[in-house]
Amino acid sequence: MKRSLFIILTCGLILSACSDDSSRTIAVVYDTQTDTPIDTPIDIPAGPLVDQEEVCQANETACDGFVLKICGSDGKFIETPCGVNELCAKDGESHRCMSQAEYDRINSQTDKDCEAGQSKCEAGKRFVCDNEQWSEAEDCMIKGMICDDSGSEAICNFSTVIPEPVKECASGETRCNGNVIQTCSDEGKFVDGDSCGDNKQMCLMENGKAVCADNCDAGSTRCSGDILETCNGNGEFEATACDNPGQVCKTVNGNASCSDPDPEPECSGNGYRCQNNNVEQCVNGFYAVTTRCADHDMVCAESEGQFTCETPKCADGETMCGVGNTLFTCDSSGNWQETKCLLQEPKMICLPNGGANGSAACVEIEVSGSETLDSDGDTIPDTVEGRESNRDTDGDGKPDYQDTDSDDDGIPDSIEAGNGGNLNIPPVDSDYDGMP
Repeated sequence: MKRSLFIILTCGLILSACSDDSSRTIAVVYDTQTDTPIDTPIDIPAGPLVDQEEVCQANETACDGFVLKICGSDGKFIETPCGVNELCAKDGESHRCMSQAEYDRINSQTDKDCEAGQSKCEAGKRFVCDNEQWSEAEDCMIKGMICDDSGSEAICNFSTVIPEPVKECASGETRCNGNVIQTCSDEGKFVDGDSCGDNKQMCLMENGKAVCADNCDAGSTRCSGDILETCNGNGEFEATACDNPGQVCKTVNGNASCSDPDPEPECSGNGYRCQNNNVEQCVNGFYAVTTRCADHDMVCAESEGQFTCETPKCADGETMCGVGNTLFTCDSSGNWQETKCLLQEPKMICLPNGGANGSAACVEIEVSGSETLDSDGDTIPDTVEGRESNRDTDGDGKPDYQDTDSDDDGIPDSIEAGNGGNLNIPPVDSDYDGMP
């Protein structure tokens, strides 16, 4: 029976072992590129093929797929599987488990990207060498600078480039300056050229270009910049003063005349604002109404930079008394505006029905001689107790300004006033309803 054995060697050779009988084995070494024998056949003693246990030297390492093999003191390999996302590979003179990134770095043509102390510029950013790898140090562009690596090291620096001068015109452009044709130079400046008057002609703009043309018709007009010019009896244009100071020459439908200058823009961009209860947007330098909030019974309001129509918080002209003798009045935008009655001169107090048509208002405390009127002696001025309206809170037939317990709760008004008996101090409004 014939048997064959093939072994792949690290040198790229194939060992072929054949046996044509039971007593001898012939081994031949082949060249894998030419597929031809490169040595004399070798006789191998007859006998069965037996697996031999791998023998190694102490601390020797090897890889078997994803398994790291380390030779022990007994001359036998100890196998240790690599961790998750690791592979076994050679690193220098030994083998070890490593990540794919480490493997790529070790097996790349260049082990390191840079040398310590090196720096460079890339995409407006400054990079420095850190652990043999490029690391971003700073973004020069964010600082309004440029990255400059023309010297020994890369630095963020202000641009040394001299900006190009602003050009007043495009090269080759022409215009009329009086009766002279001016042409724009490569430097962007108008330069005098032909004078049309030398040929008894005038300078006119035709199809965007300045040309010399025959004399004008008497009475015809044109604009020379902002100046209105009118053709005289000699066929020549001459400046004509506008009727109103500040007016400029404008050409409309081919006719030149004096007109008010365009107004200065009041805004830029396309932002919004609230104006006269309307939402307005900036369009071509001027605000234009986009939404009339009043048409929807709403008010224009701003919140976090957004201008919208919103339901008003209160009705226009509505009033009420609040904490600390404060009068609140609703404005046309539906927002409460406050007035501190005690800060007025003379000092006042807020009464829910102290104004016209029963509205809340700051009311001056009445004074007779040197003392405030207090008919029932409860330290609450008669005006506060509704003397003008003859208010009777408990309906006992006695008006509050004459009733020492106006709400009939068993507690004298002088105690409920809480002002220490001082008529110049408004009584306490504990429930903030505008009444003590």
